[in-house]
Amino acid sequence: MIVGFFGLSGVGKTHLIKRLVSNTDEFIQISASKLIKSEGGVIQFENLNRRVLLDNQNKLVSSIQKLKSEKKNYLIEMHTILETKNYIFTVPDIILNQLRDVLDLAFFLQASPQFIRHNRLMDSKTRAIKTDLELAEAQELSLFLFKKSFPECQFLVIDHSFDMHQLQLSISNLR
Repeated sequence: MIVGFFGLSGVGKTHLIKRLVSNTDEFIQISASKLIKSEGGVIQFENLNRRVLLDNQNKLVSSIQKLKSEKKNYLIEMHTILETKNYIFTVPDIILNQLRDVLDLAFFLQASPQFIRHNRLMDSKTRAIKTDLELAEAQELSLFLFKKSFPECQFLVIDHSFDMHQLQLSISNLR
């Protein structure tokens, strides 16, 4: 089973998935960037341009298709938009549709812009610096693309008051 966790950079995907895998050995945590890197993709923030980002998304689909054949359970941190220093790259519909076809379940994680901004400032990763309004708009776009691309997929919009036990049950019930 492959489960995708979507949301803005800094929303808490890594933290949430770490909490999920800490309670079980049934799942393996992995990020989209690690999968892209394993396929020879460029992930350094300062080297991201539209051509590289599109190529990376194709590499991500290819990598997840390979994971699917392994018959293991993966929880993957993913995005519908990617923020660079100068612009927001929206993952093309064709890529999101391919991801929809290989994922068994998808979740969208959202949080307040203040929470996201705080996480970004506290993290060592290089990320785009945005105002609360810009983060709110980016999150709205990301959620719109998620809902558009995964209309048939079971999904939950998760906020930070979400019941972790309920999430574990949702994932377990699909296996």
